[in-house]
Amino acid sequence: NGSGEPGTILVQEGAHFQKLIGIMYYSFSNYKLVPRKDADFVGYTVSVREDNSNPVSFNLEQNYPNPFNPSTKIVYSIPGESNVTLRIFNVLGEQVKTLVNETQAQGTYTVTFNAVSLPSGIYFYRIDAGNYSTVKKMILLK
Repeated sequence: NGSGEPGTILVQEGAHFQKLIGIMYYSFSNYKLVPRKDADFVGYTVSVREDNSNPVSFNLEQNYPNPFNPSTKIVYSIPGESNVTLRIFNVLGEQVKTLVNETQAQGTYTVTFNAVSLPSGIYFYRIDAGNYSTVKKMILLK
């Protein structure tokens, strides 16, 4: 929810989600899917570049909050244009979500990860950017 009309769910530009749940209507020869709450955007993620940031090295920060339920923010920095991949893995090493997979310009980025469709547990997030790669742990408590 955000600053819109009461009951309005705002989705940021560039956001991605795995599936959308809602009520299907048909009127005037068109179908319309209406989500009812934030949790209807399953697997919602959004990546935002912070303005005025010129990092000089790669960095992946600890997600916040941690533990989280159901969403958390992951912040990372890249010192120059790089192909960036940010993925989530479960404790078995199985990939459960790709949050970012694109070429990005120099800067600091914040990704919001919504794990509403995942069970409680320990997860790992890994970034690969240029020749930099690192992994951090996060805990989802429902």
